[in-house]
Amino acid sequence: MGIQDQMRSFAGTAAKYAESFNVELDYSKGSISEVEKILDYYSQDLKNCNPEEKPTEKQIWSMATIWGAYIGEVMRQELGLDYQWTNEEAFGNRTPHIRKAKMGTFPIDKVYKRLVNGVEDNTVTYFDISMEQLKGKCELPSGHVLYIKGDGSKGHTIK
Repeated sequence: MGIQDQMRSFAGTAAKYAESFNVELDYSKGSISEVEKILDYYSQDLKNCNPEEKPTEKQIWSMATIWGAYIGEVMRQELGLDYQWTNEEAFGNRTPHIRKAKMGTFPIDKVYKRLVNGVEDNTVTYFDISMEQLKGKCELPSGHVLYIKGDGSKGHTIK
């Protein structure tokens, strides 16, 4: 199974998990706010669980992969098929990410941060700003990386 098929399968798993929250994910931009609510639930659960009950890093990354794949698939549907999942190394990271030429975004990494850090890594804001960047509406100089500040405003850093 190739990376595209794997990510579609993980996104489907996210949609099935969402049903346990009485949420139907329809792969629309609006569904990202529903995913954010689910991630908030998981993030609060991680923050408040006993150390003996805390998931392992591998389990947290598995959750991030499933929900990040869903967010990535919504991005791909919005952007078109020119954007593909890749597993090539970028910035020293081998996590699957979406890419077209030199433009890319890392939804799995973002979901991991959302789970671990909380609301400061809001996925709705990430989605909106990433889409602006990937559509060319948010220009960054070469070598700069877009990030979202805790207050939801845009920032960038030299990589």
